[in-house]
Amino acid sequence: YIGGAIRVGDVIYAPNAEGILYALDAANGNLVWKYPDQGVVGPLWARPAYNPECECLYVTSMDHQVYAVDASSGNLVWKTEDLGGSVVGTPAIDEDGTLYVGTFGREVVAIDHTNGGVRWRIPVTGWVWGGPLLIEDRLYFGDLDGNFYAVSIQDREIIFQILNSQYQFTIRKFIFFCPFGNPLGF
Repeated sequence: YIGGAIRVGDVIYAPNAEGILYALDAANGNLVWKYPDQGVVGPLWARPAYNPECECLYVTSMDHQVYAVDASSGNLVWKTEDLGGSVVGTPAIDEDGTLYVGTFGREVVAIDHTNGGVRWRIPVTGWVWGGPLLIEDRLYFGDLDGNFYAVSIQDREIIFQILNSQYQFTIRKFIFFCPFGNPLGF
């Protein structure tokens, strides 16, 4: 288990590196369902995101896809096309339900929450390992080349890019605390 689990109601959803998402009863650990029921998808390295509107989980995978899975049944709702690179970060979700993920294909991708269709893509310099942070109408994320970006989800443009060569220092631990109690770390 590389990616973190989430709890929704009385169920824990735990992805594993072998490509299976487990739904477990939070009280006793009994298996509620697993996705996929037969076989596996690519390794699951990120915590799923939950959308209460559709009561589904969004699961990213090393197989270059994002899966929407019904939280109560474990049935597949949709999956994306091949996004051109592994997706290993937790998706960010805006108020309209659009998902945002980074890929090893050196892109940030906006995904329609109703059908998994790609709305838009923005190329970046390196692999995007973690999930983007969404604040208002901006996505913030870094890439493995050491660059940091802010992207407007309205204009679909890079607002700023801090190149790795602009700052020559090492951060050992750096944490921001926001007013709603969710720590954000870089």
